[in-house]
Amino acid sequence: MESAKGLKGLDGIQSWLNNTDYDVWIWWDDAHVFNGETRKEMGKGEKEDPKSARSVFDQSVEPGSELRNNAAPGLDIHNLRFLSRNKSADEKLKKALELIKKTQAALQPLRTLEAKNKGRVKLCNLRKHAFLPGQMDWMNRDLYDLELRDRGMFFAAASDILRYEILYNFGGVYLDVDLQLTGPLGELTVEQDHALVAIEDDKDETQKPYTGNDWAGRKNIRVEAHGQRCFYVMNNIVASHAGSRFIQSLRQTIRLAYDIVLLKNGKAKGEIDPKGVLAVYRQKVITGSVLDLSGPNLIRDTMYLLSLNRPWAQLPAVNLSRLVPEVDELNRVDPKNRKAKQAEFGVHARTAAIWRDDIVQHQGFWAWVAAYGSFPMKHVNWKAPATKESDCRIAGMQVLKEKAKT
Repeated sequence: MESAKGLKGLDGIQSWLNNTDYDVWIWWDDAHVFNGETRKEMGKGEKEDPKSARSVFDQSVEPGSELRNNAAPGLDIHNLRFLSRNKSADEKLKKALELIKKTQAALQPLRTLEAKNKGRVKLCNLRKHAFLPGQMDWMNRDLYDLELRDRGMFFAAASDILRYEILYNFGGVYLDVDLQLTGPLGELTVEQDHALVAIEDDKDETQKPYTGNDWAGRKNIRVEAHGQRCFYVMNNIVASHAGSRFIQSLRQTIRLAYDIVLLKNGKAKGEIDPKGVLAVYRQKVITGSVLDLSGPNLIRDTMYLLSLNRPWAQLPAVNLSRLVPEVDELNRVDPKNRKAKQAEFGVHARTAAIWRDDIVQHQGFWAWVAAYGSFPMKHVNWKAPATKESDCRIAGMQVLKEKAKT
């Protein structure tokens, strides 16, 4: 799903058209793009009236705020209200139409690409596409909409939720549009009920390079772009067949986590999270909670549990039961000390940023990934310029980058 920052991935989409014979479905959300335009306007307003702009932002991300409760699903209506404050009805309508025109213009490059590649490129608008709702089983549609309004138009979490819904329903290869393909992939083979995911390099330069001898299977993953770094599980590429039990497990774990957070499953909350630590974590630790609840760490732990031969039916509850005790500890420490605290959680810590594949205790997991879950990265450029802006880093702040000084 395209981010609200603009069509940064057009080159990536074109690279898939050039290097594969795949049909390319581009999923987008008109509410998402519209909100991107409103936030650009919010950024201009911050310079003119920083206190008011900041006040609207602060209220918009507050759980249960009146602004949020009055917003339609998937729409940051309060932003439009802010932009049209103290204006007449005609002026408000004019502002709304202006933003709609900007939204249409922002999507024009995709429409042009679709026209040039008739039969191969399909634009799939989540708000009005023919696939929806009749042909698509949306387990977590309400959670997708929730993330588009509950934490400042949080497209990082929303797009995590969306990609698993698409893959479960239609199968194929999901990729973030900022990735580029540099050559043909060849034949992709996915084990029944499993998935292939991107394996990138550990980008934390404060960590030492890979040391030791290659373990069995490492050569099946490593490509030149990994350099001398340890591996890192990502979810910016996920390939599976429709109805995959692996993808279903991700959907079910997300459902269970949010039902606990939103107090919709009292039994599970009592058994897994009686202190309510996940709700605090989700609100206070934006990037970390997304990595753990719907992002790469969710995928990594699901693979880890499968490598231990845990039954499919147990995966969601076990996954969250591993997460909650660590989150409880992390909620109590200063953010500056979280990495040190994580180091105390043991070799297979659920919240750890990376499981180094030069540590012997991790190599059984990585051998399983090499055998069942590694997407071929030889012709994938995951270091293209468009990938350098993290959706997680910009998601929670709309366009207001720092608190206005008074």
